[in-house]
Amino acid sequence: PSRWERRQARIERIVAIGDIHGDYEGYMAILRAAGLVDDRGKWSGGKAHLVQVGDLPDRGPDTLKIIEHIQTLTRQAKRKGGRVHSLIGNHEVMNVIGDLRYVHPGEYEAFVSRKSERLREIYYERYLERIRNEDPNAYAALPDDFRSDWEESHPLGWLEHRQAWDPRWNGDGDLAEWVSGLKVAVRVNDSLFVHGGISAAYCDNSLESLTAKAIEKLAAYDSNDAGILEDAAGPFWYRGLSGMEPRA
Repeated sequence: PSRWERRQARIERIVAIGDIHGDYEGYMAILRAAGLVDDRGKWSGGKAHLVQVGDLPDRGPDTLKIIEHIQTLTRQAKRKGGRVHSLIGNHEVMNVIGDLRYVHPGEYEAFVSRKSERLREIYYERYLERIRNEDPNAYAALPDDFRSDWEESHPLGWLEHRQAWDPRWNGDGDLAEWVSGLKVAVRVNDSLFVHGGISAAYCDNSLESLTAKAIEKLAAYDSNDAGILEDAAGPFWYRGLSGMEPRA
């Protein structure tokens, strides 16, 4: 065996969790039950390895809180000789590329600040200006309730959420940057961890190349050429190993 394989074989305890989906209390309860954090939420797992197989965001209100905690936990674990492996799930991908079907209202609320009202107003005015310039007739035909409907689909915090998640927006992109530092799959000892699964279509790829393919597509997302990001046989969506049909 290689030096890498011998080193990996010494890992005595692995805890794997997935699909937290914005549930901070559930997330912390799992970590405490596994003995990985103390009562203050700090790493207490020693040299254990925690593998989080993706899908931290969506469906629940506390995505940002969870991500901030797991970022801190990653640093704490490393100092104690342990490791936290955070993988990319399909919902991390969805947030980066702008598929917001499952975003919980609380996720937007987490980004609200004193500047949010003004930021949304500026964005709305620019949005109207773009419609007016591109299609004056459509602009003239806007219904009276257009603004209220628009604000319903763009709640306070929506803009800051997009600036954090989407590298194409004019923002700090800190969550997009965080995702770009994650892996698609990781091997710990003799176990391979991935959010969905490795299908026959991708089994000839190295783990490093799977991550490289995904990060490249995320950095310059094209809905007409999403490749690995939206492939039903890809590692984010493949369900064949669980006995389920791939998604349509």
